[in-house]
Amino acid sequence: MRLLPFIVFIVAVIFVSRAEPRESPEYWIGRSKALDELRHGRLSMETYGLRSAVPLRHELYLQRHYGIRFLPVADCVIPLAIADHARGYNEAMARAIDRRFGRGFLERTRRGFLEGTSILPPAPNKAPEPTTTSVMPAAEQPSRRP
Repeated sequence: MRLLPFIVFIVAVIFVSRAEPRESPEYWIGRSKALDELRHGRLSMETYGLRSAVPLRHELYLQRHYGIRFLPVADCVIPLAIADHARGYNEAMARAIDRRFGRGFLERTRRGFLEGTSILPPAPNKAPEPTTTSVMPAAEQPSRRP
């Protein structure tokens, strides 16, 4: 009978020691900043590291057609605080982008650019192109004869 509390204690210690570490303050600051940007209707992602030509084209496409900006925050070597801030910011933004454009939107478009199949329709909130059809009845339209 005395062994059961000891076993429960050991299992609890193992469970707690394997738990995820708490997030840093920079993570929560980044997340808070992202939520503030979302309240103002802005979509963006923070980037860092070496940026090759393919992701840059992908970023320009998403900015032009979907209004998603990519904000460089650091070069290749970055402090952990900046990485945590960017992770908190990007996680919140990625959820909002997925809600607006469909689950996995950023990954699908990135993969499309890498595979060369990046023909995507413009964002649904873009205004349609104006048409040039005439509204005058055929009998009232001016003749085109010389």
